[in-house]
Order: sequence, then structure tokens, then C-alpha cells
Amino acid sequence: MLKQGSFVLASGILALDLATSCGYAWVGADGRLHRGSYSLCVTAADEWDLRAWRLGEWLRAIDPASFSHVAYEHGAIGSHVGDVKELHGMLRGVVADNAARLGWLPMAFSPQQVKSIATGKGNAPKAQVMRACGTLLGLVVTDDNEADALWLLVLASDCVLKGRRPPTASRRKRWPGKGEGKGSKQRRLFAGKDGLR
Repeated sequence: MLKQGSFVLASGILALDLATSCGYAWVGADGRLHRGSYSLCVTAADEWDLRAWRLGEWLRAIDPASFSHVAYEHGAIGSHVGDVKELHGMLRGVVADNAARLGWLPMAFSPQQVKSIATGKGNAPKAQVMRACGTLLGLVVTDDNEADALWLLVLASDCVLKGRRPPTASRRKRWPGKGEGKGSKQRRLFAGKDGLR
């Protein structure tokens, strides 16, 4: 475990922000925080299956035995664009395949949960999420994928340390829309704002 700002980060969790520049964060057995982004694209002409293959190779090369959980976003911002949605789906498939083979428990969070834990708003801009790393975690980041991975690690650590059943992509809750009753309170509770700080 590692205390970072007002949050406690658990070891054994690999947090990934799945994109062409894949953000990652984890606390090693030595108690050090490992974070950054790994480019899955060598040239702009790289096909998506090559990028997915690179992700699989990288996952197998980072000492997979030291992880028990893998946390990622189950949907991409911009996934309304077919190309982004397809690439994100391929990368999630690689993570799911490796999780099954390596015995990792997958934990899927929504982009809104990531933004909400960082800023208090589920629709915050990327720059605000990055600034929150400095303000709340005391870390300077230069890449929004690294920032998202750090906040995924915060969310996943909270689930693991409090013994809560981790979310999976198949157990997503549908957020109520306007006029559907307990909307804002239910969204706030689901976003994990209560009891995290």
C-alpha cells in the first residue's frame, strides 16, 4: 500500500487507460508507484491488430505474477465514433484474454466515474483531470492517459481495500436520466464519491 495525497493505493492492481498511448499505473511490491504511458503505435500506418498485439506483449512482459486485479474503463470517451469504439473494444479484449489466462480479476469503471473521483464532475475536461493529479495526489502528469490510469488505480484500490465487490463491464448500472427519481443522489453514490476521502 502507498499513501498518495489523501488516497491509499493498493498493491497488486494494474490500472490501464486503454488507448493508442496506453496509460498505466500500479504500486509495486517495493511500495513504489509505477506510472506513465506506453505507445502501442510505432508508425501512424500501424494496423489496430498490431497495436493490440503490442499491448498483449507488454502485459506479459511487466511481471504479470505481481498482479491480482486489472482495472480499466469499460467505455471510451468518443466511442460514439466507430473507429475509436472498435479499437477500444479490441484492446479490452486483449486485457480480458490476458486477465483470464493470468488469473487477474477484471474491474471495469466508466469514464464518468474516473472523471468524477478526480474532479467531482463526470463530464470534466481532460485538462482538469490532469490538474487534479497535482492537487489531490501530489503528482505531475503530462499525459491524460497516465492521469486516467492513476484515477483508475484510486477507484480500484478503494474497492479492494474496503472489500467491495469490484465492478465488471457486465454489471454496469444504468444511470437514471432526468426526471427518473433519485438521479443526482444515485449518480453520486454510484460514482463512488461517498466515503472515498
